[in-house]
Amino acid sequence: GDYRNLVALAVLREKQSTNTAFEDWSVAMRSQIPVEYLHHAWRVLPDGLVWTEVLADSPRPAAMSSAWGAYLVRRGETATALLAYEQASLISPNSRHAYHPTYIALLADFNRHDEALQRAYVGREANPQSETHIRLIVNLLQETGQHQLALDTYRQNIKSHPSLVTGYLVLLSQNENADIAFRELKRISLTNGANPEAAMAVAAMFAKTGQLKKCRDAMLIGQSTGIAMPNDVEERLVNRCTIMGSDATKQRP
Repeated sequence: GDYRNLVALAVLREKQSTNTAFEDWSVAMRSQIPVEYLHHAWRVLPDGLVWTEVLADSPRPAAMSSAWGAYLVRRGETATALLAYEQASLISPNSRHAYHPTYIALLADFNRHDEALQRAYVGREANPQSETHIRLIVNLLQETGQHQLALDTYRQNIKSHPSLVTGYLVLLSQNENADIAFRELKRISLTNGANPEAAMAVAAMFAKTGQLKKCRDAMLIGQSTGIAMPNDVEERLVNRCTIMGSDATKQRP
């Protein structure tokens, strides 16, 4: 029948007794109900019933398993969530469920970095516009000590994904130094235009070491490219750098 009628019956029965509502929810879940209703149903259904009956009998078992994994993550049951995502991947190995970002993150959390990285690359290949998978790749490379490859990954994708610039410059400063990051900031600003967020990240690096002039210069690049700023603006930026440096000093142990 219409899933809306089944959902309405399940909600009504739930108000009467949660002990019997799970029977109506299990029927509703087998009828292509939208994901938002799944989250409601799973609060009533026993976990064992979801695993053994509802997921197995669903007309969309991979999507259902993936959604179940997301729900378990929100409940803090990450080990069981990983099993749910793995089930989705086994059911549909060539679908988006096989490289779902949360699945990849869970693999990394359980120290399965090689598999996580492999799936992140597959996700990037399947969806070139996905910045999420690029960031996952960079983070995984960093976690496994492959810093240069992480930087190269950023460099290869900055032109098509300008929002990656900030992460790239921060990573560059961490693995090399702020001066190199500053040179890259200037180069990227000339080709891609001003990037205030990236400039602020580089400025903060200089502020932490008390290099206020370089901090100001980085901020100016973020304000505009090739346009002289009024003196009062420069003064305000220097003051801001001083405050940033002072805050950084206070936070040191």
